[in-house]
Amino acid sequence: MNSDPQAVVPAGDYSDLIELLDEEIQLYERMYGLLEEKQQAIVASDVEKLRECMQQEHPLIQATQQNAENLRDRVKNLKTDSDSETEEITLREIIKIAPRHQRRILDGQRQKLRAGLEQISKINHENRYLLNFSLEFTKGMVQTFLRLEDETAKLYNVNGHVSSSGKDSKIVNVRI
Repeated sequence: MNSDPQAVVPAGDYSDLIELLDEEIQLYERMYGLLEEKQQAIVASDVEKLRECMQQEHPLIQATQQNAENLRDRVKNLKTDSDSETEEITLREIIKIAPRHQRRILDGQRQKLRAGLEQISKINHENRYLLNFSLEFTKGMVQTFLRLEDETAKLYNVNGHVSSSGKDSKIVNVRI
């Protein structure tokens, strides 16, 4: 390994990495905004808006994957240039070998990326919970309707005793 980490990679070689990381941050921000819209659609039971969000989500995911691939390629080049013996090099390690004036920028980007991932993870968890709750609620309602079909209607008479009526007041007729 080189003794002077700043001499490992020329300063100009980090500008494209910084640009790629900026793109990643912007993609995370757009994804988070879209996930917020999706959450509002879930809460409002707006199926059309939910479909629209999902259609917008697909190209955004593809752009994120492409940017991640570009980042991997760039980091591989940095790893080769740095004579690193580890299998993978992290952004934290890159920051250590970056020129002094770019360390602050890269560290700020690392923090923004981390915060963005945490936000996306949190809202995805919330959306998953909302969708699961909605599904369970719907299943429960369907089961309630189906159980009512099998039971005769029980009414209380004026004396407080249970009596069955000849006419059932069923909510759903499953034979329809």
